[in-house]
Amino acid sequence: MKEKLYIRAGAEGSAFAVGRLVRPLAPHHHDELEVNLVLTGKASYLFGNRRVPLLAGSMIWLFPRQEHVLIDWSPDFSMWVVIFKPGLVGRCTGQGERRVLRSPDPGDIFCRQIEAHRAELLNQV
Repeated sequence: MKEKLYIRAGAEGSAFAVGRLVRPLAPHHHDELEVNLVLTGKASYLFGNRRVPLLAGSMIWLFPRQEHVLIDWSPDFSMWVVIFKPGLVGRCTGQGERRVLRSPDPGDIFCRQIEAHRAELLNQV
């Protein structure tokens, strides 16, 4: 299911925190590139039949054609959700390694654990 994300008029993206108010969604995708940074707790993303566990410090990139759904979040789960419109991604990625961020689906799931102090630095920005 294609979801329409709300981005304020004139903005090229959005960032917001989610936590105790996480609500169940159906599997979906959207036109925008999304990155999530897990701050506390645990959850999983489901990509078709592939389950990707998320823990505090997980950073995951969700590409426009990657159908995904967040499941099984713990009561203490919280994360940042950052979304980028395609125009912004195109202007900021160049021809180097970051060009993969322009892909609608890079054919893999990009998730990694970052160090706790780095996650906290990102949380303070």
